[in-house]
Amino acid sequence: MCGTIMFAQTNLSTVDQVGEQNTSTVGQTGVNNISNVDQLTNTLGTSDDNTSVVTQSGDSNISFVWNDGDGHDSSVTQDGTDNNSYVNMWGNESKSTVNQKGTENKSRVYQWNKTDDHVSSVVQDGLKNVSFVRQQGGDGNTSDVNQTGDLNNSDVRQLGNTNESNVLQDGESNRNYVTQTGDDNMATVRQGSTDWESRHGLVNVYQRGDENTATAIQEEDYNQIDQDQIGNNNTVTAKQNIGAWGDSNIAKQYQEGNSNEATARQENYISDTYGVDNDLNNTLQIQKGDNNKAVAYQDGKKNDLDLYQLGNGNSDNQKQKGELNRSDVDQLGNSNVSGVEQEGDSNRSIVYQLGDSNSSDVFEKGNANYSYIRQEGNENNAVIKQVGDINNSTLRQIGDGNNSETWQYGDTNMSTVTQTGNNNTSLVSQGRDFDANTADSDNNKSTVRQKGNGNWQSTDQYTDLAGGSNDNISNVYQDGNNNYSFNSQTGDRHNSDVDQLGNSNESEIWQGGFEQTSVVLQDGNSNISHVHQSGNNHMSTVRQLGNSNNSHVTQANN
Repeated sequence: MCGTIMFAQTNLSTVDQVGEQNTSTVGQTGVNNISNVDQLTNTLGTSDDNTSVVTQSGDSNISFVWNDGDGHDSSVTQDGTDNNSYVNMWGNESKSTVNQKGTENKSRVYQWNKTDDHVSSVVQDGLKNVSFVRQQGGDGNTSDVNQTGDLNNSDVRQLGNTNESNVLQDGESNRNYVTQTGDDNMATVRQGSTDWESRHGLVNVYQRGDENTATAIQEEDYNQIDQDQIGNNNTVTAKQNIGAWGDSNIAKQYQEGNSNEATARQENYISDTYGVDNDLNNTLQIQKGDNNKAVAYQDGKKNDLDLYQLGNGNSDNQKQKGELNRSDVDQLGNSNVSGVEQEGDSNRSIVYQLGDSNSSDVFEKGNANYSYIRQEGNENNAVIKQVGDINNSTLRQIGDGNNSETWQYGDTNMSTVTQTGNNNTSLVSQGRDFDANTADSDNNKSTVRQKGNGNWQSTDQYTDLAGGSNDNISNVYQDGNNNYSFNSQTGDRHNSDVDQLGNSNESEIWQGGFEQTSVVLQDGNSNISHVHQSGNNHMSTVRQLGNSNNSHVTQANN
């Protein structure tokens, strides 16, 4: 006869105190729980006035607490199975709270390198969540981590003084990394909420400097936010899929300098409509300098938006709604202003500003529109507005004080404007605003080249009659100073060509009806040419070689 001796599974608690007025309270309910509390120093001396509370309910939970220094306050609560907590406090008067509920959650809190007055709170509710908090190399840092769900991972590092980090993860398989180096920085990360979970999301926040603020908020699946701040007083915000379906959006924001502001939102913010997916959108914002501002909004799918600001006091506002839209803005200089708004599909906008105090504004509504603005110099102004499909507008300004505006309403219109010099003005209208009395215009082409100073030109290719003005061609070339050109094409299939070589020349062409042709060459100074064509199929050629010539041509059918 033989027998087996059975041993009941027991909990294990170890407390080691060296110093004065230390307090440790351990409560264990369940089996195979382990608690170790050390209130002592690893150097000569004692640890005094520390408080530690450990409460374990469940099975196989592990808690390790080390209070090295004076005045620490530590609390660990574990309710579940196989949870693991490690708290290391080295300095004075820091506070750590860990609350674990669920299974196989893991928490690590390090308040060390003889630093003081740190505060850390970790709450984990779910399965296999992991949290690392490192507060070192400074005093008075605050970290708050709240994880609800499964397989979430958070890593917070604070090296400096009075930095604050708030992390909330609600969902599964989310990751976030927060690094704060400097003083008085603020980071807020929210992945998911009680209404909309986040799954497989990634957030990276890096702050180096003082008084920087970063906010990263996202819901739904596979979204990513990267935020880097190097300098002081910078502010960055990114929001993705808040209360909206969608996945795989990416927002990247980089700030180097002082007092920069950047905002990126990819979440049905523009339309404020629910039930529309936001997928595969990308935003990139780079700011190098001081006092730059950037705003980016995107609704829809597979939109791309890039911004690069190098200088001081630049401002950019970009909005895209639809699918496969792309916007690129580069601002190199100071006090430049750019605005881009695109609504539709497959629209493309490029803006390049090199210099100071330049201004550009782009509006595209429709599909497959293209616009390009390049400004090199100071105080130039450019406006492009496109409503319709497959319109194309290119605008280049090299010099100072130039102004160009292009308006395209209709389909497959094309406009090219090049200004080289100072204080030149170009106005191109291909169609006008839609209203009860105005029709769009299609297939018009306008080319403008201005070289010199103080030149002015206006090209109108539109009519308020039904059907619009279609298939017109206008070419204007001004080489000199203070030249004036006005072309009006109402009707269809007109062709006008104006060359002004010299100074203070004046040309006006009015074409109505059908298939008019007018050619004007002015080579000299102070020449005047007026051409009026109505009816059908007229042709006029004016050549003025010399100075102060005057020509008036009128053509009409009976």
